[in-house]
Amino acid sequence: MYVLRRFSEILPLAVALCVMCTVVLISGAGSCRESRSAIEEKLERQKRRMEQDKESLSELTQREEKLYSELVGLKEKIESLTSRMSDQEKKLQNKREQKQSLERKNKKLIRRISEGKQVVREMLPRLWSLYVKSRGLGPGKLISLEHIRRDYSWLTSVYRMAQERLASLNAQQRKLETNLSRLQRVERNIAEQLEEIEATKEKLLQQKLTYLSKLQEVRAERLAKREQLERIENTVKDLRYKLKNKEKQDIGQLKGELSWPARGDVVQGANSGGSGSDKGLAFSLERGQKVRSVAWGKVVYNDKLRGFGQVVIIFHGGNYYSLYAYLMSSQVETGQDIDKAEAIGRAGFNPRVNGPGLYFELRRGQRPIDPEPWLGNRRGRG
Repeated sequence: MYVLRRFSEILPLAVALCVMCTVVLISGAGSCRESRSAIEEKLERQKRRMEQDKESLSELTQREEKLYSELVGLKEKIESLTSRMSDQEKKLQNKREQKQSLERKNKKLIRRISEGKQVVREMLPRLWSLYVKSRGLGPGKLISLEHIRRDYSWLTSVYRMAQERLASLNAQQRKLETNLSRLQRVERNIAEQLEEIEATKEKLLQQKLTYLSKLQEVRAERLAKREQLERIENTVKDLRYKLKNKEKQDIGQLKGELSWPARGDVVQGANSGGSGSDKGLAFSLERGQKVRSVAWGKVVYNDKLRGFGQVVIIFHGGNYYSLYAYLMSSQVETGQDIDKAEAIGRAGFNPRVNGPGLYFELRRGQRPIDPEPWLGNRRGRG
């Protein structure tokens, strides 16, 4: 019973593992069916797209920074205008209070002037009556003439004082009205400045809204581009992983996908004569031209070899080897891991072409094989 219970507990886990293994095998089989050259082409396309997206992202970032900087400038201008508006409103309020104060004073002066004029008007009949009496031209002979003249003289002085006071009040009113007029002009000027500042502020606020809208658009576009770039970067990682796994496959599955060891003229092919074991390619190259590995592998020989000069032999797994002869120099060491198309040396004198060149062989075990069907359509760079 215990065994059955344990089996029932383990069974779901075992089924899940089987399903996972099946998925891995299927996906692995699919990746194996995809050729290395196809993966490389995809990788190059994605790399180009990634570089383009990086440039676009950089441009969007610069646009965002510029918009943000301009937005900060607008904000500072709006704050400055708001401060100016506040100052002008305080000045306007102060001028209005001064105006109200002057208007109150003016009203008092007008009232006093009116009262003064009334006093003068009331004094005139009395002055005239006393004047007539002082001349002995009318009734009032019972009062002495001297007394009348004294009253007339006193009343004349009072009248003259009233007239002078009235003139002073009139002068004060004119001055007050001048100040009032000036205050009104200042008030109008401040009000006009306030309207102008408010209009400018309104324009800046509209610009701010426009910049905010643009900034949001650029940020959204930048974030979308950033996400797209991340997806492309992940795709590039996946393709590199596939390529790495592809390189780890048996070289026997890479027929037609190996890179060329050098770029140059093939002057001696695998079937262009020579001994039966001589199935290599003789290249005519420039002296010192780079020679590259046709595939990943490990250097198993790096030394002189009689009849072949300086030779580098690379083991590619699956009992496959590549041989590079007549090198002027090698830049690898025995036991070193080599990537595809990695430079391994430079071309020296190749007696087969009577000049600078390379002799290349591909072998399976001890048997040389025709290399041309194994090389890709495009020759590797020299």
